[in-house]
Amino acid sequence: LNHTNYQNNTDLFAAGCESSFSLPWTSNLTIVNNTHISKVVFEESKAIGVECIQGKGKSNQTILANKEVILSAGAISSPQILQLSGIGNDKHLSELG
Repeated sequence: LNHTNYQNNTDLFAAGCESSFSLPWTSNLTIVNNTHISKVVFEESKAIGVECIQGKGKSNQTILANKEVILSAGAISSPQILQLSGIGNDKHLSELG
C-alpha cells in the first residue's frame, strides 16, 4: 500500500468526486477526483484515514487524516463502506466473511 499523509495545512479531504473543482474561500480542503473509497482505516477504535483506489488499474493507497474522518457517501455507499471496514451487524458481517 502507498501511504499519503496530507499534512500541508490540509484539514479536509474529499474523494470520489466526478470532477475536480476549487473552493476559493477555503484553504483546508483537498478534493481528488476518480477515487473510490474501499474502507475506513482505524487505529484501535479511532478512524485515522481511508483506503482508496485513485483511477482505474491503480494500487490501493492509504490517506491519513490530520484531524478527523468524515464519511459522507450517501444512503447506499456510506453503510457499504462501513461494512467493508468491519463496522455493522455482527451476523451480517460474518455471512460476508
